[in-house]
Formats: sequence, structure tokens, C-alpha cells
Amino acid sequence: MDYGEHEGKPYLVMEYLSGGTLKQKLGKPIPWDEAISILPPIARALDYAHRHNMIHRDVKPPTFLSLRMESRC
Repeated sequence: MDYGEHEGKPYLVMEYLSGGTLKQKLGKPIPWDEAISILPPIARALDYAHRHNMIHRDVKPPTFLSLRMESRC
């Protein structure tokens, strides 16, 4: 990961994550037990960011990236 400023504009470079976004995975309502399994990793990631003085100002399904997505039946 890299970050900086170019011509007065900030940038952030991240590893490409092929799994897509949480919004793409969901697409429609999911069973409560599946929803519960998704929440702990998101909570841990936000906790980690906050403990390192990072603030995410746009927390919503399209902003959560995944390494891979399992297809849902």
C-alpha cells in the first residue's frame, strides 16, 4: 500500500482484491445467520483502523472489498 500527494491531490494505492465489494456479494436480502458471519470481520477492520487513527467516512457495502467471493445459491 502506498499513499501520497500528486499535484496537490492526495492518493491511495492498494492491492487489487479480486473478490469485489460486499454490495456485489449481497445484491439481495440474505439469511440472518449469513449476515452475522459477515459482521465480525468488518467490525475488526474498523476497530483496527480507528486504533491506528484512521477514519473511514464512507462505511457502506460498496466500500468493503473482499479477497474472493463465494457464489451464493
